[in-house]
Amino acid sequence: MKAGADTYLTIHPQHDKLFDKFVALRFRRPGQPHPFVNKQFIENHVTVMTECLQAQLDWLKAKSD
Repeated sequence: MKAGADTYLTIHPQHDKLFDKFVALRFRRPGQPHPFVNKQFIENHVTVMTECLQAQLDWLKAKSD
């Protein structure tokens, strides 16, 4: 977020609905938002990944206690 990223690209198309974005891009009309540019998606994705990582760390810590 500090860097101002507005586009999320991944090698895992299921993470960002890549194929849906390709279809939306194909049928995009002038003035419509670009389907690949979405700051809210990036914020949501980072939140989910952070929470998943924290849950895994908590689980590993509890398992080792």
